[in-house]
Amino acid sequence: MKKNYLTIFVGVFLAVLLTAYLIAFQVGVHEKCVLTTFGKPSKSITKPGLYFKYPWPVQKAYIYDSRLITDESVFEETYTCDGKNLIFSTCIGWRIDDPLLFMESIGSIDDAKRNLEGLVRTYKNGVLGSHSFSNIISTKKEDLMFEQIEREIQTPVAQEAIQKYGIKVEFVYITRIGLPEQTTVRVFERMKKEREQIAEKYRSEGEAKASEIKALALSEHDQILAKADAEAKRIRAEGDAAAAQYYKQFDQNKELAVFLKKLETLEETLKQKSTVILNTKTPPFDLLNSKPEDKNGN
Repeated sequence: MKKNYLTIFVGVFLAVLLTAYLIAFQVGVHEKCVLTTFGKPSKSITKPGLYFKYPWPVQKAYIYDSRLITDESVFEETYTCDGKNLIFSTCIGWRIDDPLLFMESIGSIDDAKRNLEGLVRTYKNGVLGSHSFSNIISTKKEDLMFEQIEREIQTPVAQEAIQKYGIKVEFVYITRIGLPEQTTVRVFERMKKEREQIAEKYRSEGEAKASEIKALALSEHDQILAKADAEAKRIRAEGDAAAAQYYKQFDQNKELAVFLKKLETLEETLKQKSTVILNTKTPPFDLLNSKPEDKNGN
C-alpha cells in the first residue's frame, strides 16, 4: 500500500513539473519576450520575471536578447559630391526595443542585421554624396565634418529602424576609410601642394619678420651711434674747455709747462725699465743732466 502512495506521489510531482514547464516561463533582466497565440504574435513582455501561458500549441514564448548588438559592414565604395570615390566601412550598435513589432516585421537577429546594413548603406551614400572630399580627408581641421556626417547617417537610420522594426539604434560610426589607387595618388599630390603652400607661407612670414628685426636693429644701431657721437662731442668739448684753462695757465709760465711736459715724457719712457742710449742734451733727457740751482741763482 505504501508503495502505491509513493508511486502516486511521484507521478503527481512529475505531472506538476511537466505542467509548470508547459505553462511557466521566465524573462531575464536582459531579455524581452513575445507570446504567440496559435502562431500569431499576441503580447510583448519587456519586464523581467516569472510568467505563465497556455501550453503549446495554444501559446508559445519567444525570448529575445535585448542587450546591445554591434555589427560592422564590409568595405563599400561610395562617391562624394565633388566626384571623389572613397571606400568606407561602418559599425552600427542597436538593441531590440519593441519585441512585438520586431517579430512581426523581421523575426530573427540575422534578418535584422541584413535590414540594418541596407538602411545604413542607403543613407550613408546619400549623406556622403552631399559632402565634399575635404570634409572627410583634409590637412585642415576646420574642413573636417566627421562627427556631423556620422550624425546625419544615424538620425534617419534610427528613425526608420524604430518605426519599421522596433529596433533602437544607439550609434553609427565610420570605422575605416580607404582610397582607391588613383584617388590616393591625387590625394597625395593635393596634400603635397597644400604643404608647399603652407611652407611658402611660413617662409614669407619668416622673411617679413627677419626684415622687421633687421630694420629695428639698424634703427637701434643708428640711435646708439648718434648717442655715442653726441656723448663723444660733449666729452671732447669738456676736455677742450679744461685744456684751454691749462693752456692759459701754461702761457703764464712757459718754462714750467715745458718742464712738466719733459718730465711726463721722461716718465713714460723709463717706466718699462728700458735701456735707452741717447745724448743727454736731447730733450727730455737733458733734465737728467740738469743741476738744481742754489738759492742765489748759481
